[in-house]
Order: sequence, then structure tokens, then C-alpha cells
Amino acid sequence: MKKKTLAFLFSILCVTTLKAEETSNWHGYFGMGGEVEQGKTSSPDNNGGFGKIGITLAEFSLWNTKYQGYSIWGKIVNMSMTNEDLKTNGSNGYLVEVWPTYKKAINNKSNAWIAIPFKSEQYSKGDEGETYAGYNSFGIAPGIDYNFTDSLSTWAKVYYKYDVQTSHSNGVDDNFLESEINFSYKLSENLKFNAGYLYKVWEEKDLRHINAKKKNMDENVGKFSLNIGIPKYELTLTPFLEVGGYYDEFYDLETQYLGKYNERDSYKFGFYLDKKINESWKVMGELSLKKQKVDSTSETFNRDIYFGKVIVAYTF
Repeated sequence: MKKKTLAFLFSILCVTTLKAEETSNWHGYFGMGGEVEQGKTSSPDNNGGFGKIGITLAEFSLWNTKYQGYSIWGKIVNMSMTNEDLKTNGSNGYLVEVWPTYKKAINNKSNAWIAIPFKSEQYSKGDEGETYAGYNSFGIAPGIDYNFTDSLSTWAKVYYKYDVQTSHSNGVDDNFLESEINFSYKLSENLKFNAGYLYKVWEEKDLRHINAKKKNMDENVGKFSLNIGIPKYELTLTPFLEVGGYYDEFYDLETQYLGKYNERDSYKFGFYLDKKINESWKVMGELSLKKQKVDSTSETFNRDIYFGKVIVAYTF
């Protein structure tokens, strides 16, 4: 995997050097950086934490003016799992995500697009035998946008993810269908309000290793954000709020026991940042906190999940 990753990174670096040629039609960015996620759980029966430390080896977005409509976005992250003290537990892995997309204008108000995303996430066992789900997946994600007026616009997409390979002790695929719609209203030249809704539904899981099933698995999330452009500092700041969460039912085939897991009352808030440094460089980032409120058949607990990410990117 390391050799393949290095070869892929080298090919992306070669593409970015095309900017030096006057005949280049390539545009986009190539960046590197890091991310940290830390979760802290507190309840009478469930105390502890978890997290991830990621080194972003590459995050990129590319499009070519010669081939109108084609673009690709992706990232490669080297991951290390951590415990409640943000210390690594010996489990290391990677996350690779690539979204090649083709976009076509329908008329002067609307566009349609389709993406064929690929995702791969794999982890080794931890020092104390901890195992984490991994997968290789392909998907399809068609979408459409429409401008009602100069100020009001909308977009919608559907994304189906299919696991072609799963590496986990239970060998369970994690296939889902995700639908999302968003409306944007431009309040001024440097201010835009966004409101949307995401619904994700998973296929029923047959947990053969414990003779059980997981069913009625879905996620409902309302999304709100405000794009704030600050031209003086060549900065775009986007505070956001997400409300809602995941739900599932666990059915034991032997005991006929039906358990429920509900985190519908969760919410997440934070901001995205995009700051131009000069004509060739910019910095992007995210800082957020998710307040996870879990109500299950066996216990009720709260979990705080902190997340931070910084990418320094070369633009061309």
C-alpha cells in the first residue's frame, strides 16, 4: 500500500507542476496537513474516550479547462487510533477517498452531474487486540443544481455506497443510500445563508457471528451554515450547525431480544475556514464539536467529539 500511495502522490505532484507551463489547462489545489478527532464519553456505566490522529499526505482538487465538465477531488490520510488521553493505541491505517465527477449544463439556470466515488479505509489491530472496521467501496452519486434567481439557488444529490470488500471480525458490509438537498440565499455580495437536510439509510445487516440482525438503520440531519466573505483579509469563514443523528434496532435471533440505539437529539457546531495567503498558497481548516446524546436500551450517555483539521495548499 505504501508503494501505491507514494506512486499516486508522485503523479499528483507531477500534475501540479504543469502550472509552470504557459500551455497548462490544469487548475485546482494540492495540499497537505493534519487532523485530530477526540471523543470523550461520560455516564455511570460508560466512561472513556477514543480518537484519531491523521496526517493528510494529499488533499487535492483538479479540473481542466480543455475538458469542460470533468473534475476530481480526493484525499489520502495516514491514520492512527488513540485512546481517551489522545495516546496512540498501536492501531494504524489509512483513508483514501477519490471523487471523479462529470458536470453538464442543462440550461442557463441548471446543471446536472454524476460522480463515481471510491473509498478505502483499513486499520491494523491495536496493542491490546482492538479491531476496527475497514472497507473498500465504490459508489455512484448523481446530482442537480438550479438557480431560481440571482439570490436563491438549490442543489440535490443521491449517493449509493457499496462495499466490495469488508475487513472486520464480523465481515459485515456497510452499504447505504444517502440523499441530500440544500437551499442557498445570497443576502449580500459577501454573505450567503445555506439550509439543507440529509437522510441516510443503511441496508439491514446480518450479524452471523453473534446470530443477530441490525435493522431500521438511518440518519436524519438538518444542516445550516453561513458563508461570510471578508475581502479585506481574503478570507471566507463559514460557521455551521447540524442537528440530528443516527438510529438503529438490534434483534437477537435466539433470545428474540430487541434493542434500540438512538442519537437523534445530537447536534454539531463549528466553522470552516478558507484563507488566501498569496497568489499561490492558501490555508483551509475546520474546527467543530459534536454533542452526542445517546439513548439505548441498555444505557444512556453523552459523548463530546472534538475535531480539528488544517490543510496548507498550493493553488494553480
